[in-house]
Amino acid sequence: MKNYKISDLARLVKLSLSPIVLYGAGTLGQLAHYALKALDIPIYCFCDNDKRKQGKLYCGVKTISPAELSKLPRDTHVFLCNNYLTLIAPQLEEMNFKNVYNCVELLRKTNFLKANLSIPLLTINR
Repeated sequence: MKNYKISDLARLVKLSLSPIVLYGAGTLGQLAHYALKALDIPIYCFCDNDKRKQGKLYCGVKTISPAELSKLPRDTHVFLCNNYLTLIAPQLEEMNFKNVYNCVELLRKTNFLKANLSIPLLTINR
């Protein structure tokens, strides 16, 4: 996985003609989508292992399977937006993707105060 600074990443990705994929159509994916949208970086698609999500829209963006992802160019920018980094990162390495990022830094540097996200609140029952 590549390390990055937000300002460098935004410049690099905007200059690149390569697609941007968010791997994980869940809460972290929704947050990453918002963060990239705030930087005016368009998302090509989500990718998810869950067959129930594949072929559907998430945050208004299509969701593809890992098999479909493997057909994209190797310089595609893939942001890991899930809790399965240790499982997904090796998959992407086997597919020879060169631009793989953890979304943590992206999320850390984003102001979500004005975000209107539909993320369920955590409820703790005592």
